[in-house]
Amino acid sequence: MKFPLDSIIDTKKKKAGVVVLCIVLIATVALGTRSDDRAPLWENSFYQSVSYDTDKKLLSFTIPETIPEGYRFYLHVSGRIFMDGSDGMSFHAFDEESLTCSWKAGKTYTYSVNSNGLDYCLLSYGLVDHNGNAQEPLHEIKILPAGTKTISPDQ
Repeated sequence: MKFPLDSIIDTKKKKAGVVVLCIVLIATVALGTRSDDRAPLWENSFYQSVSYDTDKKLLSFTIPETIPEGYRFYLHVSGRIFMDGSDGMSFHAFDEESLTCSWKAGKTYTYSVNSNGLDYCLLSYGLVDHNGNAQEPLHEIKILPAGTKTISPDQ
């Protein structure tokens, strides 16, 4: 035999279960959605700006316009180029900007690959705080001789 108090307790348990389920769903959505002020950097804007013109042998990219307060944009450009009579050689571009993180927000940079062409180019980028500590995640764009590019880890 069920008493009226039993049905109230069952109803409270059901309501509590629904509330817990709602909290879990809200937390899942909130944690799965980036809400910090760094999110715009990790959208496709920088990746989309990176290109290599195979005819002109010209690498170009644009630094994101918005860098969060307290951070600097970190970027290291390196790779390997083909040379006459050799297997190729490594190169580093924009050493001063890379070492000092002095990239100008919104500026488009270009680098002419003066060789027989690009073997590959790596652009490692991310945010660093003013103490030089890298903030995760750091990404790496790899450009191949045909101008195709990939990114890791995926955005």
